[in-house]
Amino acid sequence: MITVSEDQLKRAERMLKGVQDGMPKAVSSAINRAADASRTEIVRIISRTYFVKAEDVRNSIKIRGASLQRLDAEIKSRGKAIPLDRFRVSGNPMKRLRKFPQASKPVTVQVRRDSQGQGSSKTFAARARKKLGGRFGLYQRKGSDRYPIKSLWGPPFPIMIGEKRNFAQINARAQEILDKRFDHEIARLLKGFEGKRR
Repeated sequence: MITVSEDQLKRAERMLKGVQDGMPKAVSSAINRAADASRTEIVRIISRTYFVKAEDVRNSIKIRGASLQRLDAEIKSRGKAIPLDRFRVSGNPMKRLRKFPQASKPVTVQVRRDSQGQGSSKTFAARARKKLGGRFGLYQRKGSDRYPIKSLWGPPFPIMIGEKRNFAQINARAQEILDKRFDHEIARLLKGFEGKRR
């Protein structure tokens, strides 16, 4: 959630005393700019940290903007665990499997860009049976037998965003933009108000 400090609210109220709805206009506009900047920062950080598409990160984010009646904004990321084959998989096994459906060689997967790929002799690319969805994906045997197998999944976007380091960077960027836009919005409203008085 993005909010302004009590001191900022008091300053806006004092400086925009003669402007109709001046304080809430300045505050809500600054908050909404900060919310948009936060979304951009989230997409930048997550797509540079993980092997995921920027578009997919952006599509997971919803913003509830500030208004004259509600002086805060909320940014939420929704999403379930991501199939592991959506990350970086060695040897492009999905493409190979579409040509040779019976192939099931062990694979290596990279979820984060700053880590080495991880693999297991039990992890393989295959097409599941129709009753399991029939999708190409990465699977792992639960035991020594051929079946049963389980699908493998990576972290959802909310977990990635909530990482301590990522969250701190996102909040810092939001606060930076909020402070800059706050002063800008006050100046803009004052300029418009003075222009009308002339």
